[in-house]
Amino acid sequence: MGEAAGPVLGEVFSRNFVPGTSVTVFHDDSLWLAEPEGWVEIEFDTPFEYRAGTHLLIEVVHDTAQPGFFTWHWETGEPRGLLGYGPDAEKGYLCTDIPHLLLECSQAGLEACTFGRIKASF
Repeated sequence: MGEAAGPVLGEVFSRNFVPGTSVTVFHDDSLWLAEPEGWVEIEFDTPFEYRAGTHLLIEVVHDTAQPGFFTWHWETGEPRGLLGYGPDAEKGYLCTDIPHLLLECSQAGLEACTFGRIKASF
């Protein structure tokens, strides 16, 4: 994970990350996920702090015979996905559909409250 240089991607993987922001948050040599019901939860090995207002870039690398990361996708209308073949690929193929991913975040230092409470505070 890291910060993307902009809202759309270019064909060269390394040029899409803002320098110094790429962090490996999860690694498993033999992870197998087969036809889960609902969301698959993967707990990060390394915490990742996201700066609000920036573009989050998530890179999934796998070394299998299957040429993709198979989930439900949604169409963005812009090149926000990049597909490469092999874990050592330097360039990829731009695509406009990206996988559905759900990221659960902790709001370190922030107090949880309802929408009504937020609205009443103004």
